[in-house]
Amino acid sequence: MSDEFDPGAENEEQRNWSPQEKAFLAQMHQRKVVASALEKGTLSCLPGKDGYADTAPAHNVTTGTHYHGATLLQLKEFQKEKGFPTAEFVTFDAATKAGVPIRKGQTGVSIAFSAKNDLGEWENKTARLFNIAQTASPAALKKWAEAEKEAYQKSQYGEQYEAPKPGPRKEGPVIACSSTEPEKYLGEYLAAVSMGGKFKVSPEQAAEFGEKLNGALHAKMENGHSNPFVLSRISNAAGDHCKEVIKEVRKDQRMANEQQQSQGRGL
Repeated sequence: MSDEFDPGAENEEQRNWSPQEKAFLAQMHQRKVVASALEKGTLSCLPGKDGYADTAPAHNVTTGTHYHGATLLQLKEFQKEKGFPTAEFVTFDAATKAGVPIRKGQTGVSIAFSAKNDLGEWENKTARLFNIAQTASPAALKKWAEAEKEAYQKSQYGEQYEAPKPGPRKEGPVIACSSTEPEKYLGEYLAAVSMGGKFKVSPEQAAEFGEKLNGALHAKMENGHSNPFVLSRISNAAGDHCKEVIKEVRKDQRMANEQQQSQGRGL
């Protein structure tokens, strides 16, 4: 087995790999992408010149899945590297079903994730995604996805169902970085992404976070090798912290609203 997983296409050898082998090598590739972006300063969770990180989400236009954790970082880097306008993705099969094929010569990106099987057991899996800008018609693809969503909703709620019209988008909160520990830093960043807000980081904080994350990614085990699953563990811990951050932000928002209401009533 070769030591490099092609993130865009599978050759004959790779098609015969087990799901575990594909997941392991996809994890190695993901770590390589994140470490390289960290070194170049292009990782989406790092601040730009304005002091804010890129919190635009990455999602699948046909399933509605919003990608999180290390997968979000990987997909955002793929978007940035290729110069695509958005981080909207689709699988090859979904694009084919929509009648909007992937353009010839386009290379996708493979992600690794865990999912439960029919027995309720967790399994390591991989999926190959393409940015919608790599399809024959991004607009046609999104139109098809909306029609599919509407058809599903009507199958559940009846033909009279009408999708609610989107109202004005509320601006999310500004979350200021309070820790340079990788799990907490990424957790705060992910919370800002999830809430449609901003993540404010100083250059000093970003540099310290980068050093700690890089050290964790390349720390040697007793056998002299680094653990490719460290990034996944950090990502999972960041996901847990993200939930806590969101709870605290919403709690603060409720308290602020209640205080404003009390002042408005003259209490």
